[in-house]
Amino acid sequence: MKKYPQIIIILFIFTSCNNVEFYKSNKFYQATEHNREFYLTFLNDTVAAMNSDSLKTCSWDFMNFKKSNNGLFATDEHKIDTLWFKIMGKELFFIQSKEKVKFRKSDFTSSETDSLLRQLKIIKGFSDKGITYDCEYSLKEIAYFYDAAIAKAKSNLKNPNSANFNKAKIHKQTIFDELKNNTTVVSLDIEAKNGFGNFTENTYYVFFKPNEDNVKTYSIEFSDSPFLAKDVLEEWRLKVEKMNE
Repeated sequence: MKKYPQIIIILFIFTSCNNVEFYKSNKFYQATEHNREFYLTFLNDTVAAMNSDSLKTCSWDFMNFKKSNNGLFATDEHKIDTLWFKIMGKELFFIQSKEKVKFRKSDFTSSETDSLLRQLKIIKGFSDKGITYDCEYSLKEIAYFYDAAIAKAKSNLKNPNSANFNKAKIHKQTIFDELKNNTTVVSLDIEAKNGFGNFTENTYYVFFKPNEDNVKTYSIEFSDSPFLAKDVLEEWRLKVEKMNE
């Protein structure tokens, strides 16, 4: 009977070692579910990154977990379900409600792994700032549009030093049918002091229009409206022309 506590301790250590092993950083896993490929890595022992769309930079989701002896777990935002990463046997599973997805180690080369980890560091930085963006943009473009939009917003705010930039969305302008201007819009959720010294939260928009003589440069405009008045007038002119053809 005295041997049982020792066996329990050995099993506990064995289980703990297995769990620690799977969420070590610099490892990638993949799974196939419903004809889709999922990719998974752990940035540290409490943050997982998962991609469900062919490793596109816009498709990484970051999830915070807590550690237990059984693996990593998190409660969803409605507190009605618990998500798990667990070692079962020698396999890694993601468990949610009645769904269970088995992950296997990826076959990425060391150079591919290093490249993905460098990308993830940048993407996690965007996520921490509340930046979302369309898939067509490169990471370099995202950094440029965000930084330039922040600078333009600060130059138009009454009290720029008081500003907190909570969220940003970077996307192509798609509200017009006839006007094809390839404009990129950055919407900014900003909390800042107004002219009376009171904090208010508003959404502002920064428009990046490619210059005709050099499409790699932009004219930049700031507005509290999701579209510019001159663009509305141009859209209306184009529609009238089309009707009169």
